[in-house]
Amino acid sequence: TERIALATFLQQFVQNYRKDLARIRLDAGGDIVVQVRPHAFRRCLANLLDNALRYGQKVQISYVLSEGHADIVVEDDGPGIPAAERERVF
Repeated sequence: TERIALATFLQQFVQNYRKDLARIRLDAGGDIVVQVRPHAFRRCLANLLDNALRYGQKVQISYVLSEGHADIVVEDDGPGIPAAERERVF
């Protein structure tokens, strides 16, 4: 694992999506340092962002601090998963 500056990491990550940059909004407040496995973290974010861009037109990435950890939030304006399918998906 490595310690990373989360806002800086997310800004650099979003820049890798240049072709879709106009569709992505990053709302990163103050920069905090978190402990992650960078490759696994990048892959997880890529999966979420790819899915959000596939089904939505606009995507917002943000994070909130909560009890000693950061919750990453990826929101899109897509249709979502039908209630009947959620258990199977998750």
